[in-house]
Amino acid sequence: MLFFTNILVHRFVNNCTNHVGCGFEFVKALQYVYNAFVCSIVIFFSFYALKWYTGLERQYRLYAKERYPMKNKEIDLIAFMGQSNMAGRGTAEDAPNVPEGTAYEFRAVTDPTRLYPLTEPFGKDENDPEGVFEPGMKTGSMVSAFVNAYFKETHTPVVGVSCAKGGSSITEWIPGTPYYQDALKRVRSGSSWLADHDISIRHRFMVWCQGCTDGDLHTDPDVYKQETASMIRQFLKDCHMETCFLIQIGNHRDDPGLYVPIQNAQMELAKEPHIILVSRQFAAFAARGLMKDEFHYLQEGYNLVGAEAGKNAGLYLNKLSSIIS
Repeated sequence: MLFFTNILVHRFVNNCTNHVGCGFEFVKALQYVYNAFVCSIVIFFSFYALKWYTGLERQYRLYAKERYPMKNKEIDLIAFMGQSNMAGRGTAEDAPNVPEGTAYEFRAVTDPTRLYPLTEPFGKDENDPEGVFEPGMKTGSMVSAFVNAYFKETHTPVVGVSCAKGGSSITEWIPGTPYYQDALKRVRSGSSWLADHDISIRHRFMVWCQGCTDGDLHTDPDVYKQETASMIRQFLKDCHMETCFLIQIGNHRDDPGLYVPIQNAQMELAKEPHIILVSRQFAAFAARGLMKDEFHYLQEGYNLVGAEAGKNAGLYLNKLSSIIS
């Protein structure tokens, strides 16, 4: 359109210069106005084209940062497993905030297409009807405190995978059971996603807190020890993990001696080369008024245990010597 307009204007200019009635200066002014108009149009559309492109590029960068925040970076992959005190029965609002860029959740069940900033309640929607399924039960956990303390020691971001089921006994976690297979599937899905998106995994490990149900069932401590050790060994092998960080269970609020046999079995488990005991604090919380019912803890208790366990796990992986004996 501008091309044809230009031709018409030039014809007009030529005609005007060939007739006495048209002043040459007027024609020059007209051509100047036309050229200025064309330049304005070009500048106007160029400006908005650049603005559109810049906005589109900014939106893409935000999209990429949201979905692939750790591309070409190194992380540690952690599976948080066990029963209700790992799942968390605290209060999310009282859990510590996790600083941006330090920890993410891979939601293997609900959205295995991206990483989410890790928040509480951790894993609240990760419910698989064929595996770990407890909708509405996860209300606030130790995980946020764990990853904060862990990052402070290691300076390595974490990708966490949730797979904890309240009320589960050790026999429900042995290889081949629905809970074991679900945990295996979640970790493998996370590992594959990270590899597909060029995110390097520095360390892989599990954090395990389970045993209250076995205390309630009076499971033989030797049987508990053998089945737990066997399950952990197999899970580490199946997921190419290095270590299990063990969090010892606490006491039954109204029957302080009920869980002692399982606690002792867990102390024996910690002698295994691939099992590292990182917290024993739960046992002191009944006396400190940090229990919300017979089995579970206030968020303050989860924060304390998570912070201790995360720090000790980080120190261990940094080859420092601050692990609980």
